[in-house]
Amino acid sequence: MSEEIGADIAVANSTPEAAIATTPTEAAPASGGWLDTFQDPQLKAWAENKKFPNPEAAIKSGYHAEKVMQGTEHYVKVLTEKSTPQEVEAFYNKLGRPSAPDAYSFATPEGTDPTFANAAKEQFHKLGLTNTQANELSEWWNGQAGASTEAQEAQYSATVEADQSALRKEWGAAYDKKISEAKAAAGKFGLEAEQIDGMEKALGFGGLMKFMSNIGSKLGEDVLDSMESNAGSEVMTPAVAAQKLNELKADPNWVAAFFGGKDHPGNADAIAKKAQLSRFIAGGA
Repeated sequence: MSEEIGADIAVANSTPEAAIATTPTEAAPASGGWLDTFQDPQLKAWAENKKFPNPEAAIKSGYHAEKVMQGTEHYVKVLTEKSTPQEVEAFYNKLGRPSAPDAYSFATPEGTDPTFANAAKEQFHKLGLTNTQANELSEWWNGQAGASTEAQEAQYSATVEADQSALRKEWGAAYDKKISEAKAAAGKFGLEAEQIDGMEKALGFGGLMKFMSNIGSKLGEDVLDSMESNAGSEVMTPAVAAQKLNELKADPNWVAAFFGGKDHPGNADAIAKKAQLSRFIAGGA
């Protein structure tokens, strides 16, 4: 019998739990012993396999295992809804969270508002992120923000190009003059870049140019003179040229000169006016 008990103890001591527990001093229970009081069959089978000789030996095994786990730096108590603030703090600290928000170190894009970066550190610390996690999240965010900015810039450039193309078609040879009118209006009223940007967001590039050009066309002669020295005063938009041509066709004097042939003194001038207006209507100069 003593040999059988010795064999049982050797098997028990071959497991980690048995190594923690004290050496049993009593023989394993026979059928009908203390293990028969277990209600959980899996737990009973586990205890039988460990060959604990008595309840005290089983409890000692669990007791020493718990002491070892509590004493290691890798021991973490899982959080629950009932966890205290102190337990939450201890949990995050065990996982490797920096001691304070300002202990995080991660790269931020040039020109980033320090206030935003500090607020991010506060939030990272509150959520219990490690410095590695904070760095990876920061890199992801910077990449997303950079891609979004590039996409917005590309979209804006495409929109401006489309508006410019539409204005060139609408204004034709008068495009440069109309742009000069818009610039003259902005200079006359002393608009700052931020104010112009705000108006552009509301009206769009094309809408802003039309609005400012309309104002510029109504400015005083002193402004218009300087403007016309750069762009010329004779150019017209296709729409204005078409209106002028209709007015010519309704003018009996022009009609008489245009259809009067070379013998009419105003024939050459009438033909030249129609030709110029036709060029403006076609978008030429």
